[in-house]
Amino acid sequence: MTCVPGGIPISQLIGERLPITGFVGFYAVLIAVAISLAMGTIAALRRGRAADTIATSIAVLGISMPDFWLSYILVFALALGWHLFPAYGFVSPSDSPLGALYSGFLPALAIAAPMAAVFARMLRASLLETASREYVVVARSLGFSAPFVFRHYIFRNALIPYVTVIGLQIRYLLGGVVVIERIFGIQGLGSLMVDAAFARDYPTVLACTIVFLSIVLLVNLAVDLICVALDPRRST
Repeated sequence: MTCVPGGIPISQLIGERLPITGFVGFYAVLIAVAISLAMGTIAALRRGRAADTIATSIAVLGISMPDFWLSYILVFALALGWHLFPAYGFVSPSDSPLGALYSGFLPALAIAAPMAAVFARMLRASLLETASREYVVVARSLGFSAPFVFRHYIFRNALIPYVTVIGLQIRYLLGGVVVIERIFGIQGLGSLMVDAAFARDYPTVLACTIVFLSIVLLVNLAVDLICVALDPRRST
């Protein structure tokens, strides 16, 4: 079994760091999905109104902000300015789940914000495009209420491209994790990969790369299964 220069097996290092990176990444995805569902739905339902303009402007701003720059803004405002969250360090979820949620909020938000902007724009476009489909027009002509049509005919079908985009963004999430972990002092897989690169520990870098690649493949498989559940016709 290959070991790092300190004599610790690479598999042990990855086993210790991967849960931390997985927690931060999953936390970021949850925040991004929650924000984008609200923003995208409001923008679609209020198309052309003030709420749509505000939500779209926020999404454009979010897409334009690099995650590392947003990290320093969040630290300056919420950690050093208002003292709401820690500026550095991370509590492992195995030590304290609540502590991990608290200390991991800023790094997760820094990763989630650009993704939420992309998700929100995709959801808005998908909702508007689905709302103009013929089966939606027929459902409305049959006298179904607007909330019923939205829930059963528009929203569910609009989720298919939305979920697909989430899967595609996972690769960018993993790239952001590598940077964000260094900024906030999180001892995850991203930090391990960077430290190994600086130390020219190529076996560790390769092992981390393979783990990241495996995560992307598994997430894309999960996305395909979710899309099949949303539209069973895809399985044929």
